[in-house]
Amino acid sequence: MEIIGRNVDAVRYLNGPLVSVYVRQKPGDCGKEKDASYLCADTCGGNLVVLRFLDRQPISVMGLVLPELNVSPKVPDLAGVKDLAGLEAVARKEGYRLGSMGLNKVLYYRDEPVAACYPCGLSKDSSWFSSDVSDTISTLVAKVDEIYSTAKVRPLDAILEDHSFCRQLENPSFLNAVANMFGSEGMDFVNTLKSRVRH
Repeated sequence: MEIIGRNVDAVRYLNGPLVSVYVRQKPGDCGKEKDASYLCADTCGGNLVVLRFLDRQPISVMGLVLPELNVSPKVPDLAGVKDLAGLEAVARKEGYRLGSMGLNKVLYYRDEPVAACYPCGLSKDSSWFSSDVSDTISTLVAKVDEIYSTAKVRPLDAILEDHSFCRQLENPSFLNAVANMFGSEGMDFVNTLKSRVRH
């Protein structure tokens, strides 16, 4: 299957009601192709969109967002800053410091945040999605029956190859949802998956 010039893989684990859809990136989608110096966090796994359907309803939608820079227009030193290198240059000035919040970089002036740089990667925040990502998601939802009929059935262990899923194994919200839906058996399974990811 192909959507907007990108290959699509749909996978069903154990022929159950959950189908994971991976829309692979095409040349030009990846930020590091445009800037060789960009340090890639490799959180996308080569995907533009990862969408999970449960009983044909989307339950998880993630799309690729490119690096985003937010700067306060009220701070004259930030005029003309367009990237992380610009924030690093400003951080060398008196009163400024550059801190990290996970993969995000935040510039502070006298302990007040005045700018932030977010790396590219998969996000659930649809306000950051490009029109390509949004159009791809809409097309997937409209083609859900075709996706279910063409999904490859794979053993449950194959889910360990899913980059975005494995990142969720430490997410407290995900763990709470598993515990609520499947109880101790679900948590035992998650712990088994975690031990396999580590090896």
